[in-house]
Amino acid sequence: MRKRWLQVLGAVVLLRHEDRLLVSADGHYGGTPNVERLFSYVVLTDSGEQVTLTPEEFAARYHWKNDPSQVRLAPEPASKQTSVPPTAGGGKP
Repeated sequence: MRKRWLQVLGAVVLLRHEDRLLVSADGHYGGTPNVERLFSYVVLTDSGEQVTLTPEEFAARYHWKNDPSQVRLAPEPASKQTSVPPTAGGGKP
């Protein structure tokens, strides 16, 4: 029997009022206009300190730029996929 595999691509978060946040598995986000005002990053630093940062502070501190075009909650069509899903038994499909 062939096993199916799942890959978490992201999440949809329903926020207060009618705001929505979509987050990809690698952290890029999109949503309703100005959604970044409604969330923060909680970071555990190498020294063990827990720090809460706004999206702007996180981007400046870690040199990371959000790219909303990277948010995908559905897989790419098979013709566009570049990797092959794992097979059961480590070999033949």
